[in-house]
Amino acid sequence: RFRPAKETPVTPVPVTVDAENITKNMVDMIRCKTISNRDENLVDRGEFEKFEKLMEERFPNIYKKCEFKKIGKTGLLYFLKGKSSEKPSVCMAHYDVVPVEEEGWSKPAFEGIIEDGVLWGRGTLDTKGTLCGIVEALEQLLESDYVPENDLYLSFSGEEEIDGNSCSDIVTYLQEKGV
Repeated sequence: RFRPAKETPVTPVPVTVDAENITKNMVDMIRCKTISNRDENLVDRGEFEKFEKLMEERFPNIYKKCEFKKIGKTGLLYFLKGKSSEKPSVCMAHYDVVPVEEEGWSKPAFEGIIEDGVLWGRGTLDTKGTLCGIVEALEQLLESDYVPENDLYLSFSGEEEIDGNSCSDIVTYLQEKGV
């Protein structure tokens, strides 16, 4: 009985990417040892600052065209005004990783080694890879003066692995703004 509605076919649009630059950005994200820990004495805040500086350096269009707010210790929130505020969207990821026992790794965890087309490193899948994909896509779109249909938020935390406060602080901030 279910009959899907007829939809207009999507016309493919060619997309070009600078694979070399994207790979370099991802490798450099992996090289930031953003290891979270419930014991604050075991956290190297310098590595988190290094990650934040890398973001600002590598994604200038995002920093020029989005409103940026640091929330809590590690929350990074970017806002891009859309044509409408009716149905805002959020893209999210985290950039912290759990502690590493490197002797169990076949490759160094924070070197970002590329071998046989594979990038090795802590955070490649969980979830610096997702974060990198989000910011790379938006950076490229912003080069063409992209304006989303609806408001867009990018929400990144460096405390997800320890259930830290940054994620909930970002939610509270957005709720207080009526988002």
